[in-house]
Amino acid sequence: MIYLVHVPEHPLSLFVERLWFFDGHFPDHSKERVLPNGSMELLIELRNGPKKLYDPNNGNAFRSFKRSWISGAQSGPIIIEAAQNSSMMGITFKPGGAHPFLSIPIFELNDLVVESDLIWGSSVHSLRDRILETQNHHAKFRILEEFLLKQFNGKNNGNILVHSAIRKIQNQNGELSIKALASQLGISQTHLVRQFHQVAGIHPKFLSRILRFQKALHLLEGGKPVHWSGPLRPSNTCWISSNTSPQIQMSTRKEWSTV
Repeated sequence: MIYLVHVPEHPLSLFVERLWFFDGHFPDHSKERVLPNGSMELLIELRNGPKKLYDPNNGNAFRSFKRSWISGAQSGPIIIEAAQNSSMMGITFKPGGAHPFLSIPIFELNDLVVESDLIWGSSVHSLRDRILETQNHHAKFRILEEFLLKQFNGKNNGNILVHSAIRKIQNQNGELSIKALASQLGISQTHLVRQFHQVAGIHPKFLSRILRFQKALHLLEGGKPVHWSGPLRPSNTCWISSNTSPQIQMSTRKEWSTV
């Protein structure tokens, strides 16, 4: 199996955690549970077959996604198909990092997985075609970077406050109260939450709890004890907006298919 990670240079590094690519993946299981991380992700399928997203309430029901799709910030785990001999490429944005590349409010994608052409039109299909046409892995990453730069809409100035808040939360592993965070930034809690929701699409408490949850998982994986200081379940705090555009609403009304 080939697995490659590429961290883009400035200015994309301000918004993108990593670009990734894998090929020849043969998992020993048929499904994977993906935990929430507070970020949006673009996924591009490089084989011809569709990928399945399973209904968390019915393991036999699923929706199929072809070519490429976007996973918004999730409030709970999602269950996806672990296909044999799979090959994929994608972009993992930093929390709030997808904001400058979208023409819609980022919170409209919370808890959704949608076809990427609903957001970027046919240009995302051309992106996939270009990736498939080149065999050079480094060239594939350059193509992804070029795509992002073309989508960049200049909404960077409004991100300074929120990205500063995100860094402070991350530096404290989520152990920073909203009151203390607002005080450090010199703004009111109401203003902080409003700006955070607009740029990152989520509540700052949601990001804090995800970071604490991830830290707990890391400690458990290392065999270390975890001192539970409060509820860590991300779905307790996710801010989900009901003001979703009709186009996005229509894309999520697909009936679940059954195995």
